[in-house]
Amino acid sequence: AEETDRVLRFQKPMQYGGFDLVDREGTERIEPEDYEKVHDGAAVSAKEAAASVLPYFDGILNLHVDEIYWSHDVDDGDSTGEIHEWVYVIRLTPDFDGAATAFCDRMAIDEADVFAKPWAYENVVAAVSGEGELISLSWEGPLSVTGTIARSTSLLSYDEVLRLFSQQMDRMQFGDGATVTVADVKLGLFRIREKDSMDTGLLVPAWVIESVWDSDGLKKQIEPLVINAIDGTIIDPGKGY
Repeated sequence: AEETDRVLRFQKPMQYGGFDLVDREGTERIEPEDYEKVHDGAAVSAKEAAASVLPYFDGILNLHVDEIYWSHDVDDGDSTGEIHEWVYVIRLTPDFDGAATAFCDRMAIDEADVFAKPWAYENVVAAVSGEGELISLSWEGPLSVTGTIARSTSLLSYDEVLRLFSQQMDRMQFGDGATVTVADVKLGLFRIREKDSMDTGLLVPAWVIESVWDSDGLKKQIEPLVINAIDGTIIDPGKGY
């Protein structure tokens, strides 16, 4: 039941926890415009840290930086709460023929077959120390592109995408006086699986919009909304289509 699509996992020998998670207290998301800056407590920039990971995949995979965090090794389950090291946590996604994939932190599950292995959305997560040393690396959900249906296509306008997003938000029950704040917006290729297969699918242009709702001071991150950028249909990342 715990089997996943992780095909590579490396971690420098150490006595403390890992760096896969980025939602830890004190974690800071680095904005793309700040990638060339050296973070306080580091000797290399976020851009240099990300660039140091790419050679490991030369000839194997073309990667695109999806997001970068300044984070540490202590999670909620740590009994001591002692931070041993701050690192750049870098999430990368594959680039197919010049188009990057938009990552979604979910796994597609075949609800009709409880024994089917979940299918992760491909990504690479690396932890690089402030000095530029690779601390950990994981790669899961690898794809193999076997054909191309179309090299170009017309996409919906951004205004139409916003209309569809607002429409979906109106359908959700957040409670009286709740506010919804868009936290992140990505446009890229997104994998949709065939309904009767957990092994084959199609990469389509899609918008991945992550939001946070606030009701009576209680903030909660909702599941990302994935909108097909060609026809406006809503893609359920949990089902995979």
